[in-house]
Amino acid sequence: MLSMGMWYEIENSFLADVNRKVSNFPLSLLNPFPFQNGVDVDENAYNSRLAPTLSGLCLDGKLITVEKDKVEACDILVGQWNFIHVKRGTNFQKTSHFLNQ
Repeated sequence: MLSMGMWYEIENSFLADVNRKVSNFPLSLLNPFPFQNGVDVDENAYNSRLAPTLSGLCLDGKLITVEKDKVEACDILVGQWNFIHVKRGTNFQKTSHFLNQ
């Protein structure tokens, strides 16, 4: 993974460990607000709809600079330190972006 201009190696066991831990979560905790076809045309539409229901701030697409990289701190900020990251689907580009967050 490339982050802040440096390459990092992620062990193969990392994904298995994350999947194992997440599989124990009730689905309602992982996504209590399902994506609505026709309403949520993209991730930003979903985040814009979801943020007010959580009394949060939609920061989707808002970039901050961390050293040399511009990154999205989170998709929705709730309170002072509750960072919500939203990713729909699975592909390398989205996974890489999520890991940077």
